[in-house]
Amino acid sequence: MPNLLDFENKRLFFRKEIKKLRRAGYSRDLTLYIRRSQIFTDAFSQLCHLTANELKGRISVDFTGERGQDVGGLTRDFFIELSKEMFNQNYSLFKKSDNGSTYMPNPKSYI
Repeated sequence: MPNLLDFENKRLFFRKEIKKLRRAGYSRDLTLYIRRSQIFTDAFSQLCHLTANELKGRISVDFTGERGQDVGGLTRDFFIELSKEMFNQNYSLFKKSDNGSTYMPNPKSYI
């Protein structure tokens, strides 16, 4: 049964579960107000106090000082830029492996 675990089946299952949670009222829509120059700190300060259920809602992003409506592109851009910024060595969350090809959690980080 090679198709049982293919990506499309997993994606459909995931979306089905998210719809169930929304119908049950476990989530709410969430708008993040982000400065591009401070993407990591702005995201952290707005998300760190939320519960797991609150994080299950639909996220939209408003980049401060930029015009545009978020119909998916701004949120996608936010996640791409945030994932890059998370590996910024100034935050000490991750460090490069010995061979420099991958990252691992930084044991000196208090998080």
